[in-house]
Amino acid sequence: MRSRRQQLHARIAATLEGRFPEIVAAEPPILAHHCTEAGLHEKAVHYRLKAGHQAIARSAMVEAVAQIDKALTLVAATPLSPARHQQELDLRIAIIPALIATKGYSSSAVGENLAHASALAEQIDRPDYLVPLLYGRWGYHNNMTLAEEEALLARFAKAAGAGEMLNIHDLKAAYEKAIGHKTSGSTVYNLLHRHSNSKGLINYYINSQIPFPANSN
Repeated sequence: MRSRRQQLHARIAATLEGRFPEIVAAEPPILAHHCTEAGLHEKAVHYRLKAGHQAIARSAMVEAVAQIDKALTLVAATPLSPARHQQELDLRIAIIPALIATKGYSSSAVGENLAHASALAEQIDRPDYLVPLLYGRWGYHNNMTLAEEEALLARFAKAAGAGEMLNIHDLKAAYEKAIGHKTSGSTVYNLLHRHSNSKGLINYYINSQIPFPANSN
């Protein structure tokens, strides 16, 4: 039986859903909070995932990771079932792009989520998930760790600190040489974003003479 506090949060969630659809659409974390406090965990997970997708759409990757992590915590506390496995699979797939952007493709967090997602896809017989996950695992094993990225960026940061005008394509070429295959411009953008607090890299980005090719290959 729900406590009075849970009943209150459930009524707030129901009121928002029934009378304020604009808040539901724009502020899913609010609904997620009230659903969590009301013990409506399945709904809460839905709204946390929605919040994560919205954060990714506006490139707020740290927020996306936080929202989806909260959803994973809720899922972990629910009884095992095929529906729970599907829900966790969707969450782990959703969080991977945000983890790549914030921690790097070869971070342990990306590897762990890829492994968990692959195991879940096999467990609930979802072969349609396995091919993109296989590609993701290839990327995990064929990209750089944060430490390797820092080592690569060190010489560029030093040159930027000396006031040199550098071409962003030089960094992309050096990155591709290090990993042994071509990559997209967005990968290098995320590389700079992950290390934007490193000394000299802001100047490096500003001093680049050629605009960054965010969608180029």
